Amino acid sequence: MILRMRLARLCESFLKHGGGYDIIIIIKFLFVINVQEVFFLKENIISKPIIYEIDDNMDAVNNLAQELVKEEKHKDLILDYPIVYIHNWKESDRYEIYIGEANDFVKRTHQHYEEALKENVWQNNILEYGAKLFVIGHEHFNKSLTLDIENSLMNFMLGVEKVEKIHNKRGNPQNKYFPSKEKDIIFRKIWTLLGKKNSELFPKARNI
Repeated sequence: MILRMRLARLCESFLKHGGGYDIIIIIKFLFVINVQEVFFLKENIISKPIIYEIDDNMDAVNNLAQELVKEEKHKDLILDYPIVYIHNWKESDRYEIYIGEANDFVKRTHQHYEEALKENVWQNNILEYGAKLFVIGHEHFNKSLTLDIENSLMNFMLGVEKVEKIHNKRGNPQNKYFPSKEKDIIFRKIWTLLGKKNSELFPKARNI
């Protein structure tokens, strides 16, 4: 709106006084406005992610899967398509987390719970400290995009004051793929929704 008002004043000045300099500025303003409008249009077209927060145990995962099958509303996005998930728990006043992605959400989380029965693995903390689990789905998720979202979450959460430790061993950034150009918009939407569920663990981006 501000850019459009400034553009209107420039056009008025050009019509009154003429001058090549004014027309160059007007062209630049038109370009900036068009770029912004394309960005906001794309931001609005891309749908919101689907995020569930549940207790981090096998019963809660099975219950969520059963509810999704009954409701059918988000069944495909969570149970049939690739997803991103975040295990998180507190040993003191700071969080420890593990971020992952999976093609089969139920199978992958069950594998983590089976690992928790072993000694000296990060999965022990899931049972010991009453962990929570975020499950994230999106209609545009594919294997490459979930890997990139996983990597972006790791990078962002390294800068979160309340995060004590990230148990992932490494990131796995991806090259070009469809829809790689949507990744930043989808990630912002994910971070914003996670922040509404837990602002301590997912603070506003400017505070990181």
